[in-house]
Amino acid sequence: MFYALLATCLVLMATFIVVRVKFGGVSGLLTKTLASFAFLVLAIFGSFVHGLTLIAVFIILGLIFGFIGDIVLDLKVIYKQHESIYLNAGMLSFGLGHVMYLVATVLFANALFLPDIKTLYYAMIAFGIAGVISIVIALFGEKMLKLNFGKFKIQTVAYTFILSFMSAFSLLVACYAPTFFIFAGGITFIFISDLVLSKQYFGGMQDNGLLTTLNHAIYYLGQIAIASSLFFIMG
Repeated sequence: MFYALLATCLVLMATFIVVRVKFGGVSGLLTKTLASFAFLVLAIFGSFVHGLTLIAVFIILGLIFGFIGDIVLDLKVIYKQHESIYLNAGMLSFGLGHVMYLVATVLFANALFLPDIKTLYYAMIAFGIAGVISIVIALFGEKMLKLNFGKFKIQTVAYTFILSFMSAFSLLVACYAPTFFIFAGGITFIFISDLVLSKQYFGGMQDNGLLTTLNHAIYYLGQIAIASSLFFIMG
């Protein structure tokens, strides 16, 4: 059943990307909704198989916020006159999703009987890494990447901090428990996909087919990995 659901997720992901690049609009939104709903179903099934623990609950909540964010950001493409509203709402939704993932990561560390001081140590390292990345993006990001954040600079830097912190923190915890690398890899993939997305949103390449394909492929592989992690970290 796991492999059947995983295959379904990948097929719906590929279908959405093709529709999004070739047609966009409402058809793109509908196929995106199906693709996002699929990784949510995969996670729910994983929690059903291995038990609905608090870790699973917060991972599913993170995926739900991702599901909402997916729909909101596509509305931005359809209703361009309300671009600011949908972009801010999308960032907020994905940001809240990563807060859920943070709670799940801490709970997982505690379930491993990882000493609190070591968890705090990992968090401090991740905080430092995220701080450096965010400062670099704030001061030099636009020039280095040829972007123009405009009125979204504060939100973008804050969002960068959240994503880079979670990527670093989850990877550090995964070094202690290798089965967590599936989850941590998913978080990191989402961070990478948003780097590609920033080039589209703030680099004047919104309709670039190659970047659209790369962004969505990396993003969905990330969310599918997070959903799949429930079959391994809870097993």
